Amino acid sequence: KIMVEQHRSDRGAALRARQERLLAKLGQLQRRLNGLVRRDANDDGAAEQKKPKKQQQKKQQKKKNKNKNKKKPNDSKEEAKEEGQHESLRWFKHTLPPRKAAPAGDEQQHVADLMGKDTDTIRRLRRECCERGIVPKFRRTPLDYYDWTLEQRRDYLAARSKLQLCKTVIMRNNKNKSEAVDNPFYSKYYAVVTQYVDKLHNEKLCRLLRAAGDNKFGGRAKWNFRLAPEATSDELSGFGHNAVTIVGLKTRLPVVMSANLLRLWEDMARDSSPNAQVTAEQQRSVDGSDDPLDTYMWLGGGEVDVKWRVSVRDFLECYRPIVGDVTYEERNIEFNN
Repeated sequence: KIMVEQHRSDRGAALRARQERLLAKLGQLQRRLNGLVRRDANDDGAAEQKKPKKQQQKKQQKKKNKNKNKKKPNDSKEEAKEEGQHESLRWFKHTLPPRKAAPAGDEQQHVADLMGKDTDTIRRLRRECCERGIVPKFRRTPLDYYDWTLEQRRDYLAARSKLQLCKTVIMRNNKNKSEAVDNPFYSKYYAVVTQYVDKLHNEKLCRLLRAAGDNKFGGRAKWNFRLAPEATSDELSGFGHNAVTIVGLKTRLPVVMSANLLRLWEDMARDSSPNAQVTAEQQRSVDGSDDPLDTYMWLGGGEVDVKWRVSVRDFLECYRPIVGDVTYEERNIEFNN
């Protein structure tokens, strides 16, 4: 019994000693950890103090700018919209007064312009023009029209400059998995109007539409434009190759127009080789107007051998395109400096 009691006593003492050693080590670790935390905090403070004054000033300036840009609660929503409105949406978003129906014009002249061959398609397009307030002007061309140079086409249409010759192409966004065309800011297909002397720039078209939609529909990965296949173009527009136009589209597609057409009048004045048989004043939709938007342009007319004349202003007001820089800067035309 004495030996058992002695063994128990020794064992208890050993356990207590071991417990004390562990507690001492734990205290040391705790003190070391507290020291490290304090040292890190001191280092951060020292680093903050070492930062150059210019960086601190920049931070303060950024904060001030953020506070300035914040809208006050009493600011109207309409004012906020106007501030953020993209330049390309000026014609697209603004509410314009309703247009009055336009007269059909001289019937005899119309038949003469069509070489005596009036068709159901042209009558339908002409009717839409009148309903939208556009005085209809269609002209039939010889079948070898597209074998001619731009100068020959210009002279036949009695245009002043080849800058007035335009085309409409149906572009497809291959990155848009939906087939919907009701959202003008992220549609599968767009009808794009450019001049023949310009070349469409796909990347610029992507950038324009991303900006017009305030980048709400994704970055570059969501946009990739290519010409729509001919069969798809025919199905959407209702017109065949070289006959695609905006008036009378079978499917109402969002319209994009090259910004170069906004300065068509100024560019015509600088053209070094205009049609001498036609005066610049004859290219005005409004007599005596000095507004560059009252200048005529020529587009496809629904049939391969028919062309449609419309003023830039009428086109903007009736079809509300998104307007922007969508072409390469270099032009295949010489200007008088």
